[in-house]
Amino acid sequence: MTIIMKDLKKITEHLAGLKPAQPNLDSDLPITVKKAVELLTPKLRHMKTQGFTLPELTAALAEHGLIVKPNTLSRYLADNPDDQKTPRKRRTSKPPIEFGTTEPGSSTAEPSPDNPVVPTEAGPESSAAHPPSG
Repeated sequence: MTIIMKDLKKITEHLAGLKPAQPNLDSDLPITVKKAVELLTPKLRHMKTQGFTLPELTAALAEHGLIVKPNTLSRYLADNPDDQKTPRKRRTSKPPIEFGTTEPGSSTAEPSPDNPVVPTEAGPESSAAHPPSG
């Protein structure tokens, strides 16, 4: 079938006149917790403006079998769906400080009056660590 511009105009007008289907609240079809909260969002937001706390709202929902934690409910009720999950910051690891240096990533340290290079004591293999027995 070939669509012409006049058809597209009629389709656009028809789509603009359509209204979203209302959920059938008398249905026995199961829905997810998220969908249930989505359908209740206008009422829950209004209740929050009336002074109800998230724990109070979740307790009221739980009385009817809708179990949701306060933090989860808060995310579901967020105004902007993009804000529902906050990305966590990644930890950045610092490069290791190399032996004989003062800063990460530098290969040598220049001795100076403010930054003298101090020799370290010898390890357990050293004769100073194990005096001769006698």
